[in-house]
Amino acid sequence: MSATVTLWFNVRPRREALLSVLAGDIYDGTPIWSALRLFKALYYLHLLRRLPRSLRARAASAPDPCRRPARNVLMHARQVLAHAPALRLETAPAALLATRPAAWWNGVLGMARYAAVPQVALPALPRAEVQVAALDGSDEPCEVWCSGSDVLQEGCSAGVHWRADGTLLFAALQLPVRIGTMQVVSREAYAALLETLDAQGYPHLLRVWNHLGEINGETDGLECYRRFNVGRQDALLAQGRGVAGSSVPAASALGANPGAPLTVYALAQRVPPRAIENPRQLSAYHYPAQYGPRAPTFSRAALSELGGPLLFISGTASIVGHRSMHAGDVGEQTREILRNLRALLQQAQAQGAPVWQLPDLHCKVYLRDAGDYPQVRAVLQAALGPQPRALFLHADICRSDLQVEIEAVALPADERA
Repeated sequence: MSATVTLWFNVRPRREALLSVLAGDIYDGTPIWSALRLFKALYYLHLLRRLPRSLRARAASAPDPCRRPARNVLMHARQVLAHAPALRLETAPAALLATRPAAWWNGVLGMARYAAVPQVALPALPRAEVQVAALDGSDEPCEVWCSGSDVLQEGCSAGVHWRADGTLLFAALQLPVRIGTMQVVSREAYAALLETLDAQGYPHLLRVWNHLGEINGETDGLECYRRFNVGRQDALLAQGRGVAGSSVPAASALGANPGAPLTVYALAQRVPPRAIENPRQLSAYHYPAQYGPRAPTFSRAALSELGGPLLFISGTASIVGHRSMHAGDVGEQTREILRNLRALLQQAQAQGAPVWQLPDLHCKVYLRDAGDYPQVRAVLQAALGPQPRALFLHADICRSDLQVEIEAVALPADERA
């Protein structure tokens, strides 16, 4: 038995095109299986509809789609999604970026600059000014997220500056923090961020970076980071967002210079990414109450298939289960982190990601003590090669007994710098 489903696919608001799908062979005698196959076909067609114009045209021009069985329609949808604009990461000092021609900036989604006091003038675009210092001699290093498309939309609302390319959106905001106000400020920051993402049609957070001054400081007996977690979760719940499981993004929360504003920047997309957890660690959103009144709201990693597979690994520390390991031994903490990174790469591969290895990763390494830089770099060179793709930054870690944290991103092979 087979069923025929005809769907109208809006390629352009002012111009409609027909995408007819023959969902043939979706019934195998099991009604539940039939319904699941049909739902999956509808879901991928929904994803196609949300793509930029050029990619929607590619879908509409596919040869004779109306005669494809459902499984081929799903394959075609995945192929079109894979041709979304490819995300590219470039790390360079601000002085070099300032020499780039104006046309080059048309393809930049957003960026983060790491400097205690920025000196170099850069074009006005979504930018996180993170008040931390580089440890490898870099002068105002910048992390620039570039789109494969030069057709970008841009805006600013509720203090959130954003740019988007039709599949991904980069957003950044900063809010001042006074003593004892972190919980309120983090709630306000995330409320503004989520409202902006919803309004622009990019509701699914892929990766979030958070920097807060004096992250381990306490007011009224509660650590600043734990107050941040309460405010973040309050905002997510108020917006009807999940705070556990597959709906939470990859994220990190690190310190910044004393007195620095709360800095939040993020990548979001139109479709949900795939959350990845580490079997060596308890999921952060399930941490027991000893780590604060609210558990941190993030996944260990997030896998996106837009523009080719992208893996964002959250800030990863020397934690096994939920306990900090190797207190006082920064070298062994670094090696424990590498074991966690390997486990995450294996989990991502089990969910369809490429076979990425540690040397494929672009890393950011945060060190509580600047004097630990030579030892940590030596450990990473042994694992990642003599010239690891890593930016070393001086920042406090979310737990006072941790000395180092590493985050990473794995990009498609042809986008590795």
